[in-house]
Parts: sequence; C-alpha cells; structure tokens
Amino acid sequence: MTEFDGSIEPIPSQRTHAGARLGWRLIADGHFADAHAAFRQAVTLGDVSADTLDALDDLTPAAERPALYAELLSPAGPDWPPLSRALLALRRFDAAQAVDAPPASLASAAADALEAAAGCGDPIVWTSLAQAQRREHIFAALTRRDALLAGLEHLACAPAGADIRPAAVAFAERIGRAAVGDPELRRAAESTLYALARESDPDVASAARTAARQIERLRKAESRAIPTRADAPERESAISLNGRRLVVALVGGDDRLRAAIVAALVERGVTDIREIPPAWEGRRGGGIEPFLHGVDLVLLLIRQLDHSTANQAETIARSHDIAVRRVPTASVAAAVAAVAAWTRSRQG
Repeated sequence: MTEFDGSIEPIPSQRTHAGARLGWRLIADGHFADAHAAFRQAVTLGDVSADTLDALDDLTPAAERPALYAELLSPAGPDWPPLSRALLALRRFDAAQAVDAPPASLASAAADALEAAAGCGDPIVWTSLAQAQRREHIFAALTRRDALLAGLEHLACAPAGADIRPAAVAFAERIGRAAVGDPELRRAAESTLYALARESDPDVASAARTAARQIERLRKAESRAIPTRADAPERESAISLNGRRLVVALVGGDDRLRAAIVAALVERGVTDIREIPPAWEGRRGGGIEPFLHGVDLVLLLIRQLDHSTANQAETIARSHDIAVRRVPTASVAAAVAAVAAWTRSRQG
C-alpha cells in the first residue's frame, strides 16, 4: 500500500456512496490501508465516479493498478452496467500503459477498452478513446492477432460523427495492407472500413470506401495467386458441419453483437440459433430452460452477461449434457472461433 499523497481533498458531504464517505473519513484519520479497502468496496458496489476512482488510484501502487482493474472487470467480478464497464476498462488500459505492462497484457487491455466502448455506445466514452495519445497507445497495443480481429470489429461500432473515426479508418487500412497471407484479417479490415464509411462525413466515408476496395482487391488477388495453406489462419473460423444440423444458443451480448454473430454463423451454415439476452435487458420473461431444449452448443458471451443468467444456463446445459463454451471476448470473431473449435473437437 502506498502512502496517500493528499492530492484529493476529503469532502465526505459530496460523496453519495457510504463506502466512499467512509474512505474519505479514513484518509482524514491517516488510515490509508483501510481507506483503500473502503474505496474498493464502493467501486465494487457500483460507485465509478471520477472522484472515487481517482482516490482508489492514489491509494494503489501504480504497478498494482492494472491487476486491480483486471480483477474488477473479470467474469467473476461484479455485474457492471455497460457504461460503468467502459469507464473501468479505460482505467485499466491507462494503468497498464503507465507501467509499460507486458505486450500480451496491453493487448488484452486495449481490446477490452474498445469492446467496452462498443458495448456501451456512449459518445462520451468514444470521445475519451479518441484522445490522440490514448488512441495511438491503444492501436499500438493491439499486437496479438485475436486482439486485432476484435479491435477492428469494435472500431466499426464508433458512433456517427465520433472523433475516432478518421484515425480508425487509417488504422484499419494499415492493418489490411499489412495482413499478407491472412485473408481473415484482411476481410475484418474491409468490414471495418465499410462500416466506418456509413454515417461518416463525406471525406471520411470516401477514404474508408476507397481503402476497403483496395484491400478487397489485394485479398482477392492474393487468393488467386497463392492457394490457401492447410494451416492458414482462416481455418480457425471454418465450421465443419458434415451435413449435420447444429443448434446453437447465444447467451448474453447486446442486440448488435448477437445480430452480428447470428449473421456470421448463418454465413457459415449454422442456421438454427437461439438468442437469450442478458437479464438487464428485461425482455426475456420466465426461465431460460425452454430455450435450451434440443440445443447442441451453448455460447456464453460472458463479457456482456450477468452472473445469474450465466450460472443458470451453464447448470441447465450440464444437466442435459449440452456442450458449453465461454467466449472470452464480446466479438464475432471469438464467437465464431469457439463454434469452429467445438466442431473440430467433435471430428477428432
């Protein structure tokens, strides 16, 4: 525990959460370790105000902050509303960047920040992401292929007129041009560029469409010149049905994500897909067991799913000998890869 530097004045009267009020009193009394616990408890119970998070940061050694936020955001952590998750994900990335975290940790934090922004959709979050230094750090951190695929997908969700769109176009074009021998990554860059061309100002839209067409031509020319290798990355998303009917249940995820996953699975021949929204959408009604009758595979979109629904779906599936896969990121690429991996395991 670091010694509190006194940079934040304790003003309990302005704090609405009991844990935060206790934290300020403990700071005033010099009990910094107890204050840290109080502020962490306040955050866990839903207080993600800037003042409370700033206090928690000041009371946490810099080297420990990335792990603190990763733990708060883990599937075992609290059920965060989308905006709260996005604010915490930005804090996690900034903390990881500040201590020069290992590349794998930075890539994960960057993809999580973009994922949370896409799931939230709040323009304020996207404005924070668009800050030049943070934006470039996030782009530079997306070094892992899975993080790149997810990051491109989430950038396509930037709201119309968002400041990050021009930079996202340039980034997607750069990735698409560099993805020699990786048609799936090139296709992801194309999709992002076409998505960014919609609802952008004329200059950004024109640049995005031009870049998308150029990358599409590169991908098609390469596929004609070089037959796809047996071990090419695109095989990771190949779903082998062998003439069998596959019934998949999607549990969790927002409307946009579920619709995109359904479209991707239908494109690959999986046409019987059942959607089970998270509890916070308030649209499900009743239990989820009827939705799982006859299902072969349950996909838990754990990054956008409340604990109660996840636990219920997993318990019911296991009791009926239905396969369950936890999708590690809220992305189409991860969901498709999970189905593909399961179908391959069935063949082996």
